[in-house]
Amino acid sequence: MYLFNNSGSTKSITVYWRDSSASANIYVQNGTIAAGSYVRMDGGAYVVLEEGDTVVMQAEAGSSFSTICTFELYKKEGI
Repeated sequence: MYLFNNSGSTKSITVYWRDSSASANIYVQNGTIAAGSYVRMDGGAYVVLEEGDTVVMQAEAGSSFSTICTFELYKKEGI
């Protein structure tokens, strides 16, 4: 996942995974990114999303961010 700040100044962004089966939010990023900078979030970790789960990226009001979130889709066995 990449987060790029297109704004003219440092802005904050919050990224979290909403686990629908546990009714819980797991925060991935909650901080600031300098103007014209990006954050690459991978760390070699994998997150398994299930049906109904979502990834939410919420930027500060008045800011402009571009995001790239890649994934692999696997058919669940037995369905």
